[in-house]
Amino acid sequence: MNLQGIIALISITCSIIGCLLVVLKGYAWAFLIVIVGLILSIVSFIA
Repeated sequence: MNLQGIIALISITCSIIGCLLVVLKGYAWAFLIVIVGLILSIVSFIA
């Protein structure tokens, strides 16, 4: 697996975990995890 695939996997995982924390626990700071995941996915697609 190449670096781009690993970054994409991490970003998807971050987004899913962040969404679950927001929905299930109501953690507002979990939106930061979602945003980081989205930024990582954008970077991995551009790179």
